[in-house]
Amino acid sequence: MYNLIVGAIDGTLAAERLLEVVEDDLEAIVGSGATPNIARLLSLPTLLIPEVGDSKSDQVAQIGRVTNVFRSGRIYQFIFSRDPSVPVIPSDEVQTAARTLHIGDWDLSRTRWSVKNSDLYQALVSENLLGIPRPTVFKLPTGRPLRGQIAVMMPFAPSFDPVWHEIKGLFRI
Repeated sequence: MYNLIVGAIDGTLAAERLLEVVEDDLEAIVGSGATPNIARLLSLPTLLIPEVGDSKSDQVAQIGRVTNVFRSGRIYQFIFSRDPSVPVIPSDEVQTAARTLHIGDWDLSRTRWSVKNSDLYQALVSENLLGIPRPTVFKLPTGRPLRGQIAVMMPFAPSFDPVWHEIKGLFRI
């Protein structure tokens, strides 16, 4: 699960836009717009992105956490803390990865705070939005490894014989 905050990059959001749309299976966990579970929302990673086409904002998404939320009259104010280890992501790349991120067709064109039932970091890695290099000559397997099979890469030198014998003993090779 993760927070998707669209358009409210200044840290303010109209109260009726907080959890405006919540998937049925998530409402018991995060609450609703009328009764948000603030503690639960603060525990989730957050994708903060301007509305698509907002010419006044840099069209980049940021990953981080909301560290505080409070209501002030008809608005909620929140403090977003960007994760400096995650680079900003161009908004068009987020749009391309929308399905993996459980983002609907209109989610990025309306200022609001919603919660998505997807693992944010897993989706970012699978869509290669974090800038982690991938091999180009071969594909890394994505499924579960076969039982009883291992791959060992190590030098063939007498000094490594004890390591090889330990591996053989552990896996009964």
